[in-house]
Amino acid sequence: MFVTEASRRTGVARLLMNRARQFAIDTHAKGLFLETAHDNIKGQALYESLGYKKNSEFYYFLDLQDVTR
Repeated sequence: MFVTEASRRTGVARLLMNRARQFAIDTHAKGLFLETAHDNIKGQALYESLGYKKNSEFYYFLDLQDVTR
């Protein structure tokens, strides 16, 4: 996912991330996996605020197994 500079800090990234989460739930995915640059501090803060867990320097995972469908 990429959000243009002009669209940052408008909530667009959060909306896109939440839509991806809902699509994963709707299609019975076990989770979402993403990769980010180590210097993408703002992105990492967003991912963590949405429940993603960092499992290395670059990767995050959102476990959907416990989500109420």
